[in-house]
Amino acid sequence: MLDVLVTRPIESGRRTADRLSARGHRAILAPMLSIQPVKGMPPPGPYDAAIVTSASVAIAAERLDAFRTMRTFAVGQQCGLALQEIGFTDVIAGDGDAADLAGLIIMSMPRGSRLLVIAGRDRKDDMDAALSLAGHRLAIWTVYAAEPATDLTAAVVNRINTGQIDAVLHYSARSARTFATVARRNGLIPALGLIPQICLSPDVAEPLREAGIHRIGVADRPDERSLLDELERFCR
Repeated sequence: MLDVLVTRPIESGRRTADRLSARGHRAILAPMLSIQPVKGMPPPGPYDAAIVTSASVAIAAERLDAFRTMRTFAVGQQCGLALQEIGFTDVIAGDGDAADLAGLIIMSMPRGSRLLVIAGRDRKDDMDAALSLAGHRLAIWTVYAAEPATDLTAAVVNRINTGQIDAVLHYSARSARTFATVARRNGLIPALGLIPQICLSPDVAEPLREAGIHRIGVADRPDERSLLDELERFCR
């Protein structure tokens, strides 16, 4: 059994804890981002489809009623499942990252489609650029913000310092950067250098490398199953 530090926001972190438990491991939750709703109405439609790039939009579930039957493209299988859990009925899930999702949308939607991107406040625009170049028209609706954590709990700091953490899971570059910042503030970089850091993608791993942490494993694909497979392979 592995004791695994999970840095995801609390709700998604709990889902990861369940999946770790099903594999015989124990999760210690240390959310590096806190998901908060952002008020505001969607841009005026109509739309041909919606795009969701994070399961965190579920925090705004009560405001999404008008879009639940619209064709909706989700960034990965877990995001797609989260949308179905809050009542979306026509969900098409990509393979796990924004580039895959952009390609799927370009193949699926006619040129000139008007697309509503339901998203967080701090987001990359790589997908937007690809879709715009392909002739689609995008409207962005910000429904949540991911606020960075300011510290780790004393219990987590103690676990890291005393070798009671077997690995750390990282899901986004922003949360990994936040983790590196608070770890440095607590003098944890040397201890973390001995602990496997398991990352969803090379982009997620980069802030850790910049902080001087180099015992890093990267998932074969940007999805949670691959991430957990890499955790068990790396820590075997």
